Amino acid sequence: MTKNVNFGFALLFIILTSFVPLSCWGQIKGMLTKEQILAEPRFQHLKNALKYRDSVIFLDLSYQEKFNLDSTLTRLREVQYLDLRNNNAGKLPKYIGNMQFLQFLYLHRNGLKLLPESLCKLSYLKELDLSENRLTQLPLCFGQMTNLEWLNLESNELTTLPMSIGKLEKLQYLNLAKSGITELPSTIGQLKNLTDLDLRTNRIKKLPPEIVYCKKLKNLDLSFNGIRSLPDSMEKLTNLETLNLRFTLIEKLPDNLSMLKKLKVLNLKKASLLIKDDIKALKEKMPNTKIIY
Repeated sequence: MTKNVNFGFALLFIILTSFVPLSCWGQIKGMLTKEQILAEPRFQHLKNALKYRDSVIFLDLSYQEKFNLDSTLTRLREVQYLDLRNNNAGKLPKYIGNMQFLQFLYLHRNGLKLLPESLCKLSYLKELDLSENRLTQLPLCFGQMTNLEWLNLESNELTTLPMSIGKLEKLQYLNLAKSGITELPSTIGQLKNLTDLDLRTNRIKKLPPEIVYCKKLKNLDLSFNGIRSLPDSMEKLTNLETLNLRFTLIEKLPDNLSMLKKLKVLNLKKASLLIKDDIKALKEKMPNTKIIY
C-alpha cells in the first residue's frame, strides 16, 4: 500500500513539473495587480533588498545619481515592480531577463543607448517606460514581450521600430513623441487593442495604410510632422475620438473623414496648406466634431 502511495506522489510530481519550469518550482508567488504591488513593502536600497531577496516585490531605486546597474540587481528574481527612473546608469544589466516576474519597469532618463536582448525574455511585462534616453534602435526580438500594454519611448533617437512590434497584441498605449521616427512599420496595423498613439514631433511624412486596422484607436496625435496626406480608408477607424494634425503639411483631408461619427476633436491649427473653404465644408458635414483651425 505504501509503495503505491509513494508511486502516486512521484507520478503527480512528474506531471506538475512537466508544466512548470523547475527554475520556478517552489518560488511561484502569483502575479499581483499594480494596486496590490504598491501596497507591498517598498525597498529603496539595493543592499537591504538583497538581504530579503526572496520576498522583494516592490523595488524603487529611482533618483539615485549615477547608479551602477550591475548584475547584482538581477539576483532579485521575485521583483514585479522596478523603478529605476533618473539614474543616468548608461546601460542595463546584460541578464535583466533573469528578473522573470517583472510586470512594471520604469527606465526614464538613464542615458541608455542600447537594450540587452535578454529584456525580451520579460514575458510578464505590462508597462515599460524608456522615455528620455538615447536609444537608436530596439532589439529585433522586442515583440516577444506579448503581455505589454503600455509603452513609452518618448524623446529617444530612433528612426523606426522593429517589425516584431506587431506581435504586441495587448498594447493599448504607445508614445513615440520626439523619438526621431521617420516611418512606421506595416505591422503597426496588427496592434488590435491600441487606443492611444502619440507621434508628436517626429519626421513622419506618411502613415502606412495598415494603420486603419487599429480598430480600437481613440486618440491619434500627428502634430508637428511632415504629414501631407492620410490613408484613404480612414473611415475604418470607427472609434477615433481625437485627431491632431496641428502644424502638419496636410494638403487635403480624405472625403470619408466625415464618416468618423465618434470623432470629438479635429485639430487643424497651423495646418497651413489646407484650404479654408474645405475646412468650412467639413464643419458642415461634421456638426458634432469640434474642428480647431
